[in-house]
Amino acid sequence: MPSEYRLQVMESWLSGAGIAAQVDERDIYALADDERNMVMDAMIKDGAVAPMVLVNGRIACVDSLDLDAVVTVAREVLAG
Repeated sequence: MPSEYRLQVMESWLSGAGIAAQVDERDIYALADDERNMVMDAMIKDGAVAPMVLVNGRIACVDSLDLDAVVTVAREVLAG
């Protein structure tokens, strides 16, 4: 499945849950320092593998695109 399609599906899933969000695909080296360190820690310490979904600096899911987990974390982030 092309990555553009996966990104559109994720945006649609979030929108259906009442969450307006922009979904981007990034290489690990394109992440900011804190996010890159968090992802590297998850990969090295915890054995996490790609794909990995981040929501405002939090890891929502690894090794899959778990849309329910992404929505849950997005709601938690929005709730503060």
